[in-house]
Amino acid sequence: MASPEADSRVSEVLIPALDKIIKNGSWRKHSKLVHEWKYETEYLTAPNPPTESPPSSPGVLLDLSFNDSDSILKPLINAASSAHAKIA
Repeated sequence: MASPEADSRVSEVLIPALDKIIKNGSWRKHSKLVHEWKYETEYLTAPNPPTESPPSSPGVLLDLSFNDSDSILKPLINAASSAHAKIA
């Protein structure tokens, strides 16, 4: 993933939001969104193994790679495009 500083900033912002979406989604039977968000929460809170390869092309979120940015933004976009205000 990215630098530890970027990881902590992303986690500080996204983890509480993800938890709220998971809670509201569970009550409304949005299992696909909840599953995506649980995966992202686990991904963001898991310790990162050291990598020796150079990071992939830069993404749109801080200094996260393009793939990491995409995996975080895709469920956010899906939640925002849902027709339920508490999820979006």
